Amino acid sequence: MAKIEVFYMKAPQLPLACDRAVWVCLPDDYDPNGAPYPVIWMHDGQNLYENRNQIDGPSWRVDVALDRLRVQTGMAAIAVGVAYSNRRMTDYGPWKTTHPKNFRDPGSCGGDGCAYAQFFAEDLRQEIKKRYNIADAREGSAVIGSSMGGYISCYIGTKYQDRFETVGLFSTAVWVCAAPLRKFVDETPQMFPQYAYVYVGGREGVKNMMTDETYERGSYDLYKRLVKKGINAEFVVNSSGKHYETDWAVYFEDFAFGFLKRWYKKK
Repeated sequence: MAKIEVFYMKAPQLPLACDRAVWVCLPDDYDPNGAPYPVIWMHDGQNLYENRNQIDGPSWRVDVALDRLRVQTGMAAIAVGVAYSNRRMTDYGPWKTTHPKNFRDPGSCGGDGCAYAQFFAEDLRQEIKKRYNIADAREGSAVIGSSMGGYISCYIGTKYQDRFETVGLFSTAVWVCAAPLRKFVDETPQMFPQYAYVYVGGREGVKNMMTDETYERGSYDLYKRLVKKGINAEFVVNSSGKHYETDWAVYFEDFAFGFLKRWYKKK
């Protein structure tokens, strides 16, 4: 069974510079002196692991999926999940939302995502590199998130192409601030080869926030823009999929398998 460790670190780039919990999922036969491990970098660390779920309700079951892949294929990875703060929407939004009335918390509506991305791609990466035996090559790094986590993952994958070869965009909340994200994706030169896994469900609508069709259109439009840039992108739709961890858990394993297959083939 995968081992899950936790440590705390500050994100000095952010106004709320409190300690952030970081949950690290290690293969049960993790070898600190062996071949370096590829890493799946994630947000919303509180609800990623079945055996260390920090919230009420389901998790992504990342630990279960990675355990199963290691047993079935022999391919192992480390997963890193950073906790969200009580300003989640602000942390994950590089720009202020254009739909403030749709947000449950009017005090958290975007604007600090650029600072969070810098913390995530630089400070967090360096700290994990100090503590664990990870691959330093960009081919061994994937960033993935859902909803606003998908939004910031798209931003991070675009801005830090030199560090993340694979990007997972699950149920991405493009609608939160669509125009700046599209402009950023379109106008950022594609300097490195990348892979993108874009997933959306047909029943993604969130009550009092946004409709099913809005999520579908936003994800498909994002997929088309990534393809136009030359990114090797896959678009996956589940007509009955909801905006929920149980759905993301199913497709996370497919995402992880593709990422690991590429990494181990290159070794």
